[in-house]
Amino acid sequence: IDTLTAIDLPVTGDTILEVHIPSFRRDIEIREDIAEEVIRIVGFDKIPKNTMITFGKVTTLPQNDMKIRKIKDYFIACGFDEAVNISFLSFDEICNLKTGAVPIPLLNPITSNLTHLRPSLVPGLLHTAKSNFNIGLKDIRCFEIGNVYLKTPSAESIAEPLRIAGIVAGKVKNSDWRGENRLFDYYDLKGIIEGFLDLAQSPNVRFRKMQNTSALLDEGSRIYFENNEIGIMGCMSNEVIDSFNLSKQLHIFEIDLEPVLHCLSFDYAFKELPKYPAVLRDLCLLVPNEITHQQIKDTIINNSDGLVKTIQLFDTYQSEKISRDLRSFTYSLVFRSDSETLNDETVNSKITEIISRLSETLGVRLRGEE
Repeated sequence: IDTLTAIDLPVTGDTILEVHIPSFRRDIEIREDIAEEVIRIVGFDKIPKNTMITFGKVTTLPQNDMKIRKIKDYFIACGFDEAVNISFLSFDEICNLKTGAVPIPLLNPITSNLTHLRPSLVPGLLHTAKSNFNIGLKDIRCFEIGNVYLKTPSAESIAEPLRIAGIVAGKVKNSDWRGENRLFDYYDLKGIIEGFLDLAQSPNVRFRKMQNTSALLDEGSRIYFENNEIGIMGCMSNEVIDSFNLSKQLHIFEIDLEPVLHCLSFDYAFKELPKYPAVLRDLCLLVPNEITHQQIKDTIINNSDGLVKTIQLFDTYQSEKISRDLRSFTYSLVFRSDSETLNDETVNSKITEIISRLSETLGVRLRGEE
């Protein structure tokens, strides 16, 4: 007991000892870790050979905390740094966001410029970005997880949804001898968010382009999870950037975490490896400008009877030689059956059916066909 107490592991109990693991000791997860700590301090030679040590159940973090830690680990692996900002903002900062949120004043503000509860995590991240720019950093990736405070429609209570937000600026990676110094763009951020939502193992994730740009974003998308809107992402508007005295192009996202946490699980099911070979086909399509990649992808999947396993858009092209109203999308499709080897006749028949459906519902046709 004295040994564990000396290394900041409080112990309670008489015959059965309960060891309380502090949050900063992330290296202690199982009972063997506790035994190692004791042996490390006491020494192997001082432990009697006939001593039987038994352990009770090691206390673990609550399930939601473990899920949040998993989300944090994902973003850190993507090169993000975690930010922790104060929950208070000034009235002007809330108004500059122009999100329509009703400002919630504090009864006893701690300073004259921190007078309201935050309705969004974005302003805090903008201050974080500004601080980094001021000390000479050019490339930043930051995220924050925390509660925001919103007045309910009845205005009788305040909702405190848990959200995650992030901000990125600068280059995708440091310059190297190959000269790859591309700036971070919308699609880089979209890929990171798709990977994050994949943690919840839900196939029902959609990004829908904003028809009318908001005051917060110049170009962006609304994020849908299980058919419900959970957040936004995109390129921040110059008006908001100027209001926070920033000069760089910024991409941001903000997502409600509760729906994602509800679906995120630590239970993984084994999926048998494919027994039958895949068949690859490329499709070059002429697509009207108003039709999105997601619409084409959904149509292909819904009309493939489960045979299309992978859809990859690998080339886009637009030219007046085609038409100002059309774009060329080239897709790579992977066909595979779970019960038999597919032959050319089956695959060609399914492709004909898919192209016919694309033409009927979306006005998409195979390139080269008039």
